[in-house]
Amino acid sequence: MNEMSVQRRACLDRLRSAAVLGDKEKLWQALGAYLVAYEREVGELDSKMAAYKSGRAVQFEADECGLTFCIERHPGWNRAQRWRIDYGSGEATLEHEWGVRRAERLDLEPIVSELADAIRGGTGHKALRRSPDGRVALVVKEVNTILSADAPARRTVEGRFSRLATKLQEALNEDWQLSGRPLRSKWTFEPRLRR
Repeated sequence: MNEMSVQRRACLDRLRSAAVLGDKEKLWQALGAYLVAYEREVGELDSKMAAYKSGRAVQFEADECGLTFCIERHPGWNRAQRWRIDYGSGEATLEHEWGVRRAERLDLEPIVSELADAIRGGTGHKALRRSPDGRVALVVKEVNTILSADAPARRTVEGRFSRLATKLQEALNEDWQLSGRPLRSKWTFEPRLRR
């Protein structure tokens, strides 16, 4: 490995001193400064770990050779990583990663099929609102109720909604076109004009 820069070595020494003192506030500051210096010199540690997450560090354990700590990947989730920074080499290494998916990936095909059939067939559906001019709007509140039946986190429902809208647009592509803005009040589909 390349020699450590003077700035990175100074940040590492501050981190080691903060670890000896056991002051969490100083540890977070020193860890953040070290990770920024590390990213500048070596590159990003991991796609799931970045310097700005240093404030989420917990369970600091220091010994004469290095510092070990955990980073919560997403606040409030059951996903974390355990990292070790070696005082000698300055290397940051991912030791362990664990986590639990909050919600299983929802199979959207049956929902897309049901909505597409209702739009094409002109039948009623609680998640659709028809206007006199032939347009059909997705009622976001009703769609979100369908997508959150297993009570996942808000971001999971947003991801599901985005995937559902994309798949629905693909399913209706031949006969219908989208005229609306995703994740706003509603998505509206209107019949394509035939030439």
